[in-house]
Amino acid sequence: MQKLNEMREMKKQLDNPHDSEKIRAAARVLAEMENRPRESYIDVMETAGMEPETDPLDIESRVDELCDVIAAKVPGGPSMIEVWLSNCLPDDIETDDPQTLLTYAEMDRGEWEGQVARWADTVRHQQDGLDGYDDRLLADKHVQGHWGVSLARFEQAVVELDDQRAMEDLLGEPTDETVDAIESLTEVVA
Repeated sequence: MQKLNEMREMKKQLDNPHDSEKIRAAARVLAEMENRPRESYIDVMETAGMEPETDPLDIESRVDELCDVIAAKVPGGPSMIEVWLSNCLPDDIETDDPQTLLTYAEMDRGEWEGQVARWADTVRHQQDGLDGYDDRLLADKHVQGHWGVSLARFEQAVVELDDQRAMEDLLGEPTDETVDAIESLTEVVA
């Protein structure tokens, strides 16, 4: 009976990792480990009188992000892509609600090509004299008007996003940023 109660408690914690003290504590340990090399880098830069390329991690925000990743791995939770859109959407893509992009991130190749054609038709109907123009060129105009990026950039960042890349970005981004900053410092010193 005790094992059954322990399993129920574990399931309860996994169903809402944001409210689990144990999960948040483990996520905090990971966030602090990610931040340690970053703080060392910042100390070196400040000691050398140089401006650091990165800031210390906001530990509580990172804990929340890690809990989001855990929630995405639990059946019934958000998808990894939904979590990525909320936490990692590049700043150059202009939107007040990243979740509106989920539809495009979930499209297969055929659905995406159909979407590009629909956007091109919309642009053709809005402006005269565009018959015969390439669908991608017209869809690019639409995407730039809505999200401030090219069609190719939108495809790379959103449409081609998959669960694997989303999880790698979510879990690796702070470390990758620190490594990039250290490599830049190495180039300056060398």
